[in-house]
Amino acid sequence: MAKAAAASRRVIIGDQEYHLAQARARDVQYALEPLDRTAKEFEGRWGCERLLRLVAPATAAKVGAVQKRLDDAIAMNNAEGVARDAAIMQRAWQAMEDEALAAGHAPQPTGVWSINWKGEAWTVVLDRADVDAVARAAEDAACVVSLNELLLAYNEYRTRITDAVKATFAGAEVVAIRQTKLGREIDDEIPF
Repeated sequence: MAKAAAASRRVIIGDQEYHLAQARARDVQYALEPLDRTAKEFEGRWGCERLLRLVAPATAAKVGAVQKRLDDAIAMNNAEGVARDAAIMQRAWQAMEDEALAAGHAPQPTGVWSINWKGEAWTVVLDRADVDAVARAAEDAACVVSLNELLLAYNEYRTRITDAVKATFAGAEVVAIRQTKLGREIDDEIPF
């Protein structure tokens, strides 16, 4: 009996054998990929979470309800529910943009990038001349920075170690910068 139950939890796709939960998780991920591309496209044009602030409360509530259903389907590994609600969310992005444009709102200027980082919507502005307008439209103006400000902050925390790592490992990403227990860099011969 146990062997039959275990076998029923396996599925074969092509020449690959998957546990049923793995297959469902893969299907969930596949269903989310088009929505992720759509969300990045619209947030790239409008800024992180900005469209929700520009539409009518009723529209925002409808989008929120579908997003909650989608989140629940993801949590339950329900590929069919994810596919259904992801398709609705894709249409919702377009509907929010149409509503925002009809209300006279404009997308962000060219050279403005937004990202949700550690729970906050951050915006990087290439041209310093656009910072004021972008900051006025942002939910939190303190999270709007020019590229020069970002590089100034990075340069403050940049060390010979981060430089050596990036020079040695092309494409390496700095994900954290911490001081040593001594409060300064250790000056030894190891180049990382």
